[in-house]
Amino acid sequence: MIKVVATLLVGMGLVVVGTGCENKPDATAKPAAAEGAKAAAQPAAAGGDSIGVKECDDYLAKFKMCVSKTPDVGKAAMQQAYDANLQMWKQLAAEPATKGTLPSTCKQAFDALAQNPNCK
Repeated sequence: MIKVVATLLVGMGLVVVGTGCENKPDATAKPAAAEGAKAAAQPAAAGGDSIGVKECDDYLAKFKMCVSKTPDVGKAAMQQAYDANLQMWKQLAAEPATKGTLPSTCKQAFDALAQNPNCK
């Protein structure tokens, strides 16, 4: 069961990696994206999105930055993936039997974000 959940989480992260890759933000969106990136650079706990696992909190902070830089076409899908990861990881972190799997799972998801051009 734990391996299935971990696989699903990594899969969700990889699906998100491709979202918005073909769309480049227009020049008028850059100032707003910069403000969003500043807000996203704040620790995840500041927004109440803390999982309590450093690797997951790092991933969520970076993912928030990615969402802020995503063109409108892909932004809703990115936000849905963010929200789904947040809720699932909160549930897994609340269970002692599954919390131990989160550091490696979140690290893999964090590393996968490097492939998304909106996350650079």
